[in-house]
Amino acid sequence: ETSDTKIRIIHHGVAISSRKIEKTIEMTRWLDNRFTLDFMLTSLDVNYLNYLKKISAGNPRINFVTPVAHHEIVETLNHYDIGVFLLPPVNFNYEFALPNKLFEFVQARLCIAVSPNPEMKNLVDRFDLGVVADDYSPEAMASVLNKLTTEKIMRHKNQSHLNANILSAEENIRKIRDIAAGLISN
Repeated sequence: ETSDTKIRIIHHGVAISSRKIEKTIEMTRWLDNRFTLDFMLTSLDVNYLNYLKKISAGNPRINFVTPVAHHEIVETLNHYDIGVFLLPPVNFNYEFALPNKLFEFVQARLCIAVSPNPEMKNLVDRFDLGVVADDYSPEAMASVLNKLTTEKIMRHKNQSHLNANILSAEENIRKIRDIAAGLISN
């Protein structure tokens, strides 16, 4: 159950400098006091991860949590309310990204908040999984988050629950096998 006074946001994944994760940190400057933000990051670039921790130091609403094994991600994320991914379109892959973390957010039954990258926006809008920022700025992401009520967050979390099977790896593997079988039989 989501609290009216403490809404827990998570960003997880690999800390890669081209992803500009500092923009997600910067977003907290515009978030209202209901929100906390945890990062669960792995990194091959220790300097970048240390930089992120340094610029977050002194902000009591930002926390870095220990990464978990891949098979524990969904269970760990389930303790949060919102999964966030603000990804500036610095290259073709980022502009059209549809990352695993979105599907992990769904499997964890979270409300999802994303930047307006077309494929992420399409998924979130199509299944009513959460909110999409108007642009790629930290302010725009904070703006859509601040407009969320507890009831809206719970509705989006329920939409993740209702669509978890459709958006699961198992369901997509079945579809791929059916397509391959059809191609082979022709």
